[in-house]
Amino acid sequence: MGVRRQVWAAGILLATVTAGDALAETPQASSVPQAGSRAPSPAVPSASSSRQQQGTGLAVLAGRDAADAAWPLAQQLYARPSLRPLGLDEARARVLAGEDPAADAPTDVRELAETRDAIRGEDAPSRQLLASIARQLHVRGILVVRLPVEAVRPNPTARVFLADAGTFDAASYAPDAPPANGAGKGEKWNWSGTVGSLDRAYGVLSAPAASPAPAPRAAVAASPAGEPANRDGGRGTSRPFYASPWFWGAIGVAALGGVGIFFATRDGSNDTIHLQMQVPR
Repeated sequence: MGVRRQVWAAGILLATVTAGDALAETPQASSVPQAGSRAPSPAVPSASSSRQQQGTGLAVLAGRDAADAAWPLAQQLYARPSLRPLGLDEARARVLAGEDPAADAPTDVRELAETRDAIRGEDAPSRQLLASIARQLHVRGILVVRLPVEAVRPNPTARVFLADAGTFDAASYAPDAPPANGAGKGEKWNWSGTVGSLDRAYGVLSAPAASPAPAPRAAVAASPAGEPANRDGGRGTSRPFYASPWFWGAIGVAALGGVGIFFATRDGSNDTIHLQMQVPR
């Protein structure tokens, strides 16, 4: 009889300890949920890259015999950052303004000079050639300078070819005044008024840096050191231990175990069994 009582007491004690271990492990398992994957933020293109794709600035192209008037206009226009094309170097700028390419110039620069000479006016073939140059140089428009052929002392005029529309703008521009010594070779025309008007019409101001897009509210950020985040976004609102059914189940098992030990250890015989149970602190 004494041995059976010892077996019963040991079994009840083992069940109580097992329930306690399950209670200790359950909150830890429930407090580490799988963190939701965070959606990547859309890339925000910069202002400079967006303008580069759409075409930036104006290029100056000299028509037939208009190089002397076109290059002073190009110098004044390219001095304005809001009108200067981003992808136009000096060699191509000079060729567009009427200069002959150097003997060792690259093939594309020599072809650019040939395309410039093939432009005769505002007819369809000339507009197609201008559109091709605008795409090649990534410019918004091309300012074409011409000299009237019927005038004795012609004054140059300039009109803007719009690359997106494929047509010329209706406005026509002219220099402020002819050179002091006449419109001879090497004399510079003053286009300051024209450049100011072009700046107001086609100038591009520096856009402020775009702020990054905010993360979606439903996204759950990962915690530092690679630890999974809580479902509540780290606000610490996990369920309390006393709200878990495992807690009350363990309490019930412990209570039943105590009652069983009490009745199992009661014995009217002379054989006394002493049980000593140590509860971890």
